[in-house]
Amino acid sequence: MHIHTEYSYDGVSKIRGVFERAEKRGLDGVAITDHFDTRGWKEAEEIAKEKNMFFIPGEEIKVLNENKKIVGEVLAYFIKRGIGNKTIEELEREVHSQGGLLFLAHPFAKSRPSPKRPKEVLKYVDGIETINARSRVWEINRRASRMAKKMNLPVVGGSDAHIPEEVGYAYTEVDAEDLNEFKEKLKKGESKARGKKTNFFFHYASQLKGRV
Repeated sequence: MHIHTEYSYDGVSKIRGVFERAEKRGLDGVAITDHFDTRGWKEAEEIAKEKNMFFIPGEEIKVLNENKKIVGEVLAYFIKRGIGNKTIEELEREVHSQGGLLFLAHPFAKSRPSPKRPKEVLKYVDGIETINARSRVWEINRRASRMAKKMNLPVVGGSDAHIPEEVGYAYTEVDAEDLNEFKEKLKKGESKARGKKTNFFFHYASQLKGRV
């Protein structure tokens, strides 16, 4: 539910490589969430059909305040077109007008954009990413899980993969037969976030490739 490809400024993965790694890890599908870029969607749709896997079109978007300063990031799922960086109020309207779902990404993260007061944005999102495999301090994920439980919000787990080897370190589990049922159950909070921390070597490897 959180994968970057070569179409992100900080990703190196080929679309096919993402699906092949996901297949090996036993995943039923992936969400491609490149930074304000949707160019990988068409190829992802084709490969998903070829492999009989699910594909969720998504985007990782930076949240701006009234002064255009970055104050956090969100994950938009099941959207029909790219959105780009906006205020949380604008994002909520745009994502929902497309029939999509909006999740707060890696709250409490110190090394990435994260709202100083996550609760202030929770009324605008459909859920929270409670496991992010790239979180260097796992307590960040535990805090996110506690917040989701307290606010009774749906959860997702995502690898935040930037290279193929990272795919599947964290994932979202839903008992569903198809993508429509997956979406509805996710929206209702019938999902579980699973996973573990990626090896820091993967972060270093992606930096060596000059993409981060």
